[in-house]
This record gives sequence, structure tokens and C-alpha cells, in this order.
Amino acid sequence: MNTRQHRYRVFLSYAHVDKELVQRIASLIEAMGLAPLWDVDLNPGKPFTDEIKELIARSHVFIPIITRDSQHRPWVHQETGFAIALDIPILPITIGHVPSDMIAGIQGIETDSSLSQLREKFAEIDLDKLVLPIPKRPFGMVEIAELPSERCKLMSTYANWVLDLGEYGLVRTQAKLGSSFSVPRAPVDDPIWDEREGDRDTLLRPHQLQERLSLERHAQAAGCRLIIDPTTTKFNVPGVPARRARLRVFLDFLRSIPSDKIEVAISSEAHDTNLVVVGDHFFAESMAPRSGQGYFQTVFHSHPPSVLRKVRRFDQRFEELADRQDTTVDQAIALIEGILRQL
Repeated sequence: MNTRQHRYRVFLSYAHVDKELVQRIASLIEAMGLAPLWDVDLNPGKPFTDEIKELIARSHVFIPIITRDSQHRPWVHQETGFAIALDIPILPITIGHVPSDMIAGIQGIETDSSLSQLREKFAEIDLDKLVLPIPKRPFGMVEIAELPSERCKLMSTYANWVLDLGEYGLVRTQAKLGSSFSVPRAPVDDPIWDEREGDRDTLLRPHQLQERLSLERHAQAAGCRLIIDPTTTKFNVPGVPARRARLRVFLDFLRSIPSDKIEVAISSEAHDTNLVVVGDHFFAESMAPRSGQGYFQTVFHSHPPSVLRKVRRFDQRFEELADRQDTTVDQAIALIEGILRQL
């Protein structure tokens, strides 16, 4: 066990006949940098069961002490069931070989009453992974967001899932103006939102903002490859103010990314679809939006072979475009600045 890890709170569940043994276990656990919680921590004058439940609910790990006596005590079973119901990680400590249906299938520590091997065996447990396991995929391998608001929510959920894995992914997009990166990162009551969104439903804005921020974290850390067409005049909200707002926001984004972490290709193909790929973890693809409403029926894929296939196809097309044009961010910035001067 890493001595520099977080000082996790661990609840010790036991039969009172084993109190002397548990006192020694608590001392050993505390010496290892953890914070043991057990019924000696109860406040007088409060209902016993409520206090126990409160301690369990505050714990990072629930440790039932399984002995020949405790395995027959209903209270230990009840406390274990309560911890399982709260999704508190379980780490049993078994004294001797004590078969128990209560902890069947759960990894634990087996030692003897001398506790001579407890510290060594405890050190073999990665508490960080026990308390903070690798997050599961948010949903199925293929999900469909029917509405624009659902698209935004799923996009930020998937992007944050990758962050929770401890990873950043290169952001690849094919969209008119970099998809989410033409969404303002300003608070939703900032005037730029009114310029960009016109009369569209303001309830969509918080979801758009979360999508922008979650994807931008990946772009800032891992970089981005964009296929765009800033010359287009067709957007969800028609008119010069909306177009100008999108161009300005996207221009600010381009300037915010270090030049060695961004490549931009210009192509009219950006009209045909809205594609976002984050690393090799997931991609989301939408067809043309409905005027004034946004993207409907966005398909999210997190099936690894399918995502990798999409990554390779994107990169192949990007390289084909790069063979015919300058893909540095400077050329994209110059083009957008020129368009803005004419608006």
C-alpha cells in the first residue's frame, strides 16, 4: 500500500466478543495511514443503529471482521448488507479459514489471530482502485441522442468518462466551425449567447456550455485535428449576427490552443456531417441539422474497433487534405479574420 495515498476512512464491523482483536486491527490500520471507524466512535445519547449507519455512510471502505463468532451474528450481516446497498467497497478480513456466504466472491484478506501478516497482506491491496475503480462506459456501445439537448448531455458524459479514466484524447472534428468549439465558453447570460442563438430555447445553453468545456479539456491537453469550412453561411440560426458570433467564438478557441497541438484543414465536406472523435474512446456523428433547432439523431459509438476504424478514416482524409493545403492554425485564423472584416 502506498503510504502517500489518501487517508481513507474504513469502517470495522465485528462481533463484540472479538473486541480485543478488533482493537489491535484498528491500531494496525491506523499505523498504515488509514482512519478506522467503529463503535468506539459513537456519540452517547443517539440511537445506536442510526449512529452505526452514519459511520458506514461516511466510510470509503467497509471492513467486516469475519471470525467463527462473527459469521453467526446477524448484526454483522445487517451492517454488510447496508454497506452493499450504499455501494461502499467491501474488504473482508478473515481470521483463520472461515467459510462465509456473506463475503462469497469478494476479495479479502485472510490472516490468523496473531495478525502478524496483516500489514503485509494489506499492503498488497490497491485501495485506490478499490475505492475509485476504473469507471464503466456511460451507456451501451451504441447510443442515439434524438434531441439536441440529449446530444449535448451525452457528449459531455462521454468526454468526462474518458477524463475519469485518467486519460485525455486527441479531439478530431469534422464540422462547419469545429462543432462544440464555436459554442461560447462564457456564462449563459453573456450577450454573446443571444447573438449566437437568436430565439432558440435558452434551456439548451447550459448543456451546450458543458459540452464545450468537457471537450476543450481534451483539446487543450491532447490537441485537436479539425476539418472545417468557415466560409459557409448556413447555420441553425440565420443572419449575420449569429454567423459573426460563431466565427468570433471559434477564432478565440483557435488562438487558445498551442500551435503545436492543433491542425486545421479547410474543406466543403464539413457541410455534410458533424463528427466528433475523442482519442480512440468514442465518436459521435450527426447528419445535417434542422434549421433553427440543432442536431437530431446523433449516434454515439464506444465500440473500440469501430472507433479505431473511424479514427483511421478521419486521419486518412485529413492527410489527403494536408497534401493540398497548409494545415497550420495560422492559415485558418487568417481566413476567419478576413471573413469577419467583410461582415
